[in-house]
Amino acid sequence: MSDKALKVLYIHGRESSSQTGKCQFLKQHFNVYAADMPTQDFDADLRLQEKFVKEIQPDVIVGSSYGGAIAVTMLQKGTWKGPTILLAQAFVRYQSYDPSKLWLPEGVAITLIHGTKDKIVEIEGSRLLATKGTPQLVEMIEVSDEHQLHSLIDSQMFLDSVREVYEKQKGYQD
Repeated sequence: MSDKALKVLYIHGRESSSQTGKCQFLKQHFNVYAADMPTQDFDADLRLQEKFVKEIQPDVIVGSSYGGAIAVTMLQKGTWKGPTILLAQAFVRYQSYDPSKLWLPEGVAITLIHGTKDKIVEIEGSRLLATKGTPQLVEMIEVSDEHQLHSLIDSQMFLDSVREVYEKQKGYQD
């Protein structure tokens, strides 16, 4: 599949929008969809994204921070079962490290990317979440960056991660 044919749903963070640099960078390379959320009501934002998933049927979801929390929730509910990139995911923060809530579904390719200098969402939550799910399908990438992950803009590693998580999922299902 060509990059422009790959449908990517970008779910932005709490203090962000679909106009964020990471989303705009992805749009230069992939067929990106993004719905702006008010980010005041997690359940309402979750329903909005679930509706969007049904409508566009993305190939990959990229969830950033709060958007990562929404993506993990969709994975746990089974409303999304596909390849996922979690950028400085905030799911663990929202779950207060409740061990019963810290799991990822089996058989789903997930890449977590988190900055080692993140002072907003601790990297330990991503490290812990990366130990869940199917080991050969879950990858943790640590970058020398802060919460906003500005280093991903114009990053070949970011683009490769989107392609690789998609291919990993496809290869696992074949």
